[in-house]
Amino acid sequence: MSLLDPPAPRLLARPLGIAFVGDSLTNFWYPYAEMWHNSLCMLSNGYIRHRGKFALGGQTLEQIESTYLPAALALNPLPGAVVLAGGTNNHSQAGYTLASSAATLQRMINRCRGLGVLPILWLVPPRQDNATYNSRAGLWNAYVRALAQSQGLPFIDAHTPVVDPATGLTATAYQGDTVHPNYAGHQAIAAYNLARPELLSQLIDGTPHLTHDVLDPANLIGSGYGLFPSLSGGYPLGFTGFGSITCSLIADPAVFGNWLRLGRALGASGSAAVNPSAPPTVAAGDKVALACRLRHNLPMATNTAQGGVQVTLIALDSANAALATTYAYGPLFGSASGVLYAEAVMPAGTVKVRPEVRITGTAAADGFADIAQLTVTNLTTLGTAGMSTADNL
Repeated sequence: MSLLDPPAPRLLARPLGIAFVGDSLTNFWYPYAEMWHNSLCMLSNGYIRHRGKFALGGQTLEQIESTYLPAALALNPLPGAVVLAGGTNNHSQAGYTLASSAATLQRMINRCRGLGVLPILWLVPPRQDNATYNSRAGLWNAYVRALAQSQGLPFIDAHTPVVDPATGLTATAYQGDTVHPNYAGHQAIAAYNLARPELLSQLIDGTPHLTHDVLDPANLIGSGYGLFPSLSGGYPLGFTGFGSITCSLIADPAVFGNWLRLGRALGASGSAAVNPSAPPTVAAGDKVALACRLRHNLPMATNTAQGGVQVTLIALDSANAALATTYAYGPLFGSASGVLYAEAVMPAGTVKVRPEVRITGTAAADGFADIAQLTVTNLTTLGTAGMSTADNL
């Protein structure tokens, strides 16, 4: 009996974003974790909406099925699609068989489809730690390609953009360790898959709300401060900051307001950030979203240097202590531009939320990170209509 199910009708993602489940290739894994999925969404200019990652290093498909897929499918509203980014850790398990892993993947596909969620499959990157494991990865990828075709499903290809065809291993420029790509590898995975029209056509969402008016009632960063109209005391009006950083404004007719440029001099180290002087008020249980435009050029100090630009949403208690941090992006050295989006449910004890743009690590050369139209919205009070607008094109 074939492992492939009969062909099924092609599914289309609903415009409610994409969740990502998986292992350390998807989770934040020091020091190689640029996170390909954040780049995928940002480089799409917000047309692929990031609804969250549910992943942990070392997890097999079976563990992802039992723990992380249910968490992704518990999102309210449901995501339009879920990337099933597992398989790598199965290949190093004693007693591994392709048939057993295939059965697990099919159960995950069926579970998504049963809820009207589009399952997106995953081709694993090369493994350099063991020739047998890498051979299994190649056979697995061939199976997943055939499965995707037979069932009309899209897939993320994390193998082709980073492999050296001459060796079948990860190309030197993309090597992190024997299993994980480095920063450049994560970016390569994102860029390669965005250039595949057969994938992109199934993933497009509406763009997130980006503030464009000083009177924008949806933006919790009030008084038009998210448009960065001017500087005050070395920081944007309505903002404060810390660390070795310089702030300047750049006018650009392509954006509403100004770009805020955060400068990073050669050799600068440690962390530096800007955030609103008065963090917006929210409540525990509220779903809060962050969106902005971002572009950066932060040369890497080393191939595996931890740092770069981070954009985060931080839940605060009444004493301004951080309760939880959601990464919209980063950390990442290098050059990129796009639109960020991230959302999070505020944990118990939350009374405020702080969006923060931070630069960390040691700069290998003069660098910068630019941010524009910084927007924080309370999706709970706005309803799902706050998730998507057409006025940001």
